[in-house]
Amino acid sequence: MNAVGPPQDKSKKHKIGETVGAAAVAALPVAGGPLAVVWQQTVGAAYEKRRRAWEEELVGAVNDLTSRVEDLDVEDLADNAQFLVRKCR
Repeated sequence: MNAVGPPQDKSKKHKIGETVGAAAVAALPVAGGPLAVVWQQTVGAAYEKRRRAWEEELVGAVNDLTSRVEDLDVEDLADNAQFLVRKCR
């Protein structure tokens, strides 16, 4: 299984661009508010898709690990601070 890291945080420049775009759309008379919501949904969709894919990969890896290691329980992993820190790197 290939190592898949968590999705990268959005850069400051990216966040500013999203905010400026949303503000510009929101400033449009009459339809600005609803269009701003559509803008935010569209821009956030790609990041959310990458995040979901990473979470699915993580779940698959944990399930694989628990099936290979005898007496390993998912709840034990959830309570293990070292595991939680490492999974997010």
